[in-house]
Amino acid sequence: MPADPIVVPADLTQGKRIAAPGKTLMELYDKFKAERIGDARPDTWDQNRKIVKLFAEFVGESSHGLR
Repeated sequence: MPADPIVVPADLTQGKRIAAPGKTLMELYDKFKAERIGDARPDTWDQNRKIVKLFAEFVGESSHGLR
């Protein structure tokens, strides 16, 4: 086993955990948008939401948000 503290065993539950209510990727995206609404035009937020939605579908829509 490596002695370097940065090397840690894989998290076998990664990708299998279910998000708590309000913590799915799309819910976190919507919260982020609400907090920073003035940072981009509405069209940009809409396009970014589509991209995040595709990612959420890929990893699982009920996946928890990343740390």
